[in-house]
Amino acid sequence: WADLGWLFAVYGAVMVIRGVVFIFFWPSLNCVGNTVKWQEVVVMIWSGLRGAVGLTLAIVADCNMARVSEHETTEGSQIMFLVGGTAMLTIIINATLAGPLLRCLGFTDATEIEQEIVAHTAADADAKVRSHLDELLSRSEDIRFKGANSELVRQLVPILSSHADENDDIHVKPLSRVATEEITAQEFHDSELKACREMFVRVVRHKYWQDIEGGIIPRSARVARNLLSSTDAALENAHVELGDWEMIEESLLEQRHVPFLACLFSCWPLSEVALIHELCPSRHRSTLWEAYTALSFVETHRAAREELFVHLKPGNIFSKDVQASVLQESEEQCRFATDFLLRMPSEDVQVARSHMLAGRLLVVQSERINHLKEGGILDEKGAAKLLGRLQDARRDVARTATGITMPMMIKTNRL
Repeated sequence: WADLGWLFAVYGAVMVIRGVVFIFFWPSLNCVGNTVKWQEVVVMIWSGLRGAVGLTLAIVADCNMARVSEHETTEGSQIMFLVGGTAMLTIIINATLAGPLLRCLGFTDATEIEQEIVAHTAADADAKVRSHLDELLSRSEDIRFKGANSELVRQLVPILSSHADENDDIHVKPLSRVATEEITAQEFHDSELKACREMFVRVVRHKYWQDIEGGIIPRSARVARNLLSSTDAALENAHVELGDWEMIEESLLEQRHVPFLACLFSCWPLSEVALIHELCPSRHRSTLWEAYTALSFVETHRAAREELFVHLKPGNIFSKDVQASVLQESEEQCRFATDFLLRMPSEDVQVARSHMLAGRLLVVQSERINHLKEGGILDEKGAAKLLGRLQDARRDVARTATGITMPMMIKTNRL
């Protein structure tokens, strides 16, 4: 029983020490990054679970004590019991009560705007299921589906058993937007703007990742990091107007080449170190980064605006003026990026476009070969040979953007 009492004492001491440390460093945390609220501090204190590392150290201590002690001792076993028991208590108590704690502090409460977004997307998905069911039952020639019992299918798929009119347009009745004592009309408008900006930036980030996966933006290039970092910053500052291009342009200016260092690092063996070219790019490389970034930014924002218009009808979730404001902010950022492109030499922009197109075509070719291999048309040996050649070509394109060699650009400039 004494050991059990010491176990709860150690558990309590661990929680108290963790709380004191967080409270002590709370002012310092507020000086860097976003402000940390007291509710977040409580969650960080409570969510300190113990596990594998502590148990591993306790096992090592137990083994060392048993090896060096000439007499039988229980100290190692007591350490194992206290460490393992503390880990067990944090899992049983802290982990179990984490959910209720988050609900009590209001972290799981959905705002009115979030409820509308969820309701709209759910209604959209339900309508797609209904239309797809009608298509499969009426026009499908697939013997696996033709002749299926529609009533049984509706019973198995919950949304199909509802009595909603399948021919109705997707429209979710917005929640009340009347100002209350708790929230004014201006505060609600600001929350709408913030939610709409967050949705738009998430779409932009998804488009960036599509371009990275599609070979248009080299994965390891600084261009990809700059673009993705701009979306992270935009999400953190969604309460103000979009300014992701200003962030990108500032980072591009910081990465401008230094002629003397660029000339020095172009000599062998320094020319073979990729990190040096990232930190001190040459003029051609810096220009290529700028063109890559501006072109990708303009096209991604254009595609995001189109997608937002397709999925959100004006006034369906966000009011018309809110959607118009966000789209106008995006167009303004694109104008800044376009002006940045116009100030660049047209030859450099053409080279960047050529590299982006080449990267995309190589990925399309690789996807086609993989499709033929998976379908059994092409054997493993033949596919590996073709993919190896394509990988070498993709590596040349990527190295041009990341900065080790520039054979294609040099050849283009000579022409």
